[in-house]
Amino acid sequence: VTVSELCREADIHRTTFYKHYSDVPDFVRQQFASILDELIGIPLNSRFSYEETPRVYREAATRVFAAVVGERAVYRRLLGREGDPGSQRALLDGLIARFTSAAENCLRFTGAPVDPEAAGAAMAGAALLLAERLAHGESTDVDSAVDAWLDCLPGWFAGGWGNRPGDVMYHEGGE
Repeated sequence: VTVSELCREADIHRTTFYKHYSDVPDFVRQQFASILDELIGIPLNSRFSYEETPRVYREAATRVFAAVVGERAVYRRLLGREGDPGSQRALLDGLIARFTSAAENCLRFTGAPVDPEAAGAAMAGAALLLAERLAHGESTDVDSAVDAWLDCLPGWFAGGWGNRPGDVMYHEGGE
């Protein structure tokens, strides 16, 4: 996709485009960030209490995976081999930023010696790969997908042990 094609489709002048974006990859990154913000529904650098953290992140994961299942054809194209590598990278970068922020929030409750940026990258990669699996699969069971993903996350993260009803998230000093 070129700037000319985008401008023609949006019926705007190139100068208007360049007021907001430096190039097509910048446009894609900003658009994915906006989509992720809307879909996830948690602003970057949000901080939640120990009690509300598991619910907030579970609800966000449910919204994301429900969108993938609901728009399966779109996500198959985006996340598949034929997808645009720049778009895929923009999506991954957006997820990394959001999971790093989530890791920073969760690490406030623990004494875990974890680098939030490394944790954010690892969890973002896991989320993206599960989204790809959902997009290319046939299952419509979003709750099971969310449970399976959360069960794979580390215990210090609200999405790991402690995000199912009746569980408690590990934190320094016990439950």
